[in-house]
Amino acid sequence: MALCVAIYDKDDVLLFLRLKEDKMVACPSEVQRFLHCSCDIAADKVNFPGNKAIQQEHFLGSLLLSDRFRSFAYLTNTGTKFFLVTDAEEGTLKDHEIRLFFKNLHAKYCNAISNPFYAFGSPLSSSKIDAVVKELFASF
Repeated sequence: MALCVAIYDKDDVLLFLRLKEDKMVACPSEVQRFLHCSCDIAADKVNFPGNKAIQQEHFLGSLLLSDRFRSFAYLTNTGTKFFLVTDAEEGTLKDHEIRLFFKNLHAKYCNAISNPFYAFGSPLSSSKIDAVVKELFASF
C-alpha cells in the first residue's frame, strides 16, 4: 500500500508532500522521518564515486526497508528526486508499476514547473500531480 509521495529539489528542499489519508496509516511524523532517511540514502547513492549506472537509469530502486516502511526513489536529469514510501508488509506494488508511476509523475512535474507563474524552489501545488498521486493511493 502506498503511503506517501514526496518531491525534493536538487538542494533537498521539499517541494511536494502527500500522505495517504487513512486511519490505518501510521503516524505521519514516522513516515516523514523515514522519508528524510531515504533522502539521505538517495544522496549517498547518487554521489557514490564510480556509480555510472545512475547517469543512465533514473529509477534508483528500493532505497530503505524497515519493519514498517519501504522507500523507492527516482532521480531526474536536473537532480530533482521523487520518493514513494510504501507499507513494508504489503507487496502489491511491482517494480514496473513503480517505474510507470514515477515516469507519469515526472511528466506531470515537468508540466507544473513549465507554468510561467511558478517560482523555482517554491512548494508545488498542481492539480495534475495531485490527481496522479490520488490515483496511486486509490489503486494500491
